[in-house]
Amino acid sequence: MLTTNHNSAIDLVYLWCDDADISWHQKRLKYQSQSGAIDFQAAHPSRFQSHDELKYSLRSVAKFAPWINHIFIISDNQIPSWLDTTNPRITMVKHEDILPQSNLPLFNSMAIETAIANIKGLSERFLYANDDMFFGTFCQPDFFFQNGKVIVRMKPAKKRKIKSSQYARHISAMQQLAAKTWGLKCHMFPHHNIDAYFRLDYQKAMDTFKELKDKTACQRFREEEAIQRVIVDYYMLSHNHAITKEVKDVDIWLPFSQKLKQVFLSQKRPDSFCTNINSFKGFNKLLDLRSPLFCINDTEKSSGLKVDVPSFLEALFPDKSEFEK
Repeated sequence: MLTTNHNSAIDLVYLWCDDADISWHQKRLKYQSQSGAIDFQAAHPSRFQSHDELKYSLRSVAKFAPWINHIFIISDNQIPSWLDTTNPRITMVKHEDILPQSNLPLFNSMAIETAIANIKGLSERFLYANDDMFFGTFCQPDFFFQNGKVIVRMKPAKKRKIKSSQYARHISAMQQLAAKTWGLKCHMFPHHNIDAYFRLDYQKAMDTFKELKDKTACQRFREEEAIQRVIVDYYMLSHNHAITKEVKDVDIWLPFSQKLKQVFLSQKRPDSFCTNINSFKGFNKLLDLRSPLFCINDTEKSSGLKVDVPSFLEALFPDKSEFEK
């Protein structure tokens, strides 16, 4: 552990689940059948699958962000079989530790994200990641925090079909809410990667819309009317606690040759990029460019796993980390 000052420490929070756990899988299907009409994107199996990405994400932390102070992994009483829970830098957080028991069980990341600031012992500065997000090169803390402010990475909303994507509709709704509440006019979308926050701002942003936050925290699966954590970015920006950095993300649906052209013709490699798990062949060549952050995303658009993700990540991060048994 490289830092012990709680005010200067930077923690890392993950949200994780494993649908291969039969009992958890059956529980999800039980409540899914009781929930009536659910948006296709909200209950797609890709939202719950694990390909051991968390193991390799932690390896990327050990290799490229060793300054991370403490790591909190939020799960529904699930623990990865390979994880060394005796490591003093690891804390498993149960849903009931941060949310009312009456809200549970939840199969909705947006509901769980409403309560991140409730994690006991969480530092004032923290990072938040999904398990499929990775550090690709060495990152210093000032990659996320500079001059007392958070760096909020966003990308232009290029030809997004708001009506056809529940995610995009949620972001659009938060933009309208931020404009109405704080007069902030921001039409950019968040990059899909590791994000930085101030814990107090996270809590204040959510509590500003307490009714909507509480409503979201009860939604077992994603619903249309809900709060999305991008509202925290908009809060920090509107209160001058953050600065925007535009990320020229690689379009995940372009043919491979065009993706390479996007990167090679740019003046510098992107800060972060997100690629679909099976959107193109040879994506390891693109990842070899080593952006500081990258995400291997599994979505409802994936027609099937065409890439052996664990083998690919093993080749990328072969060294066992201190977080493994």
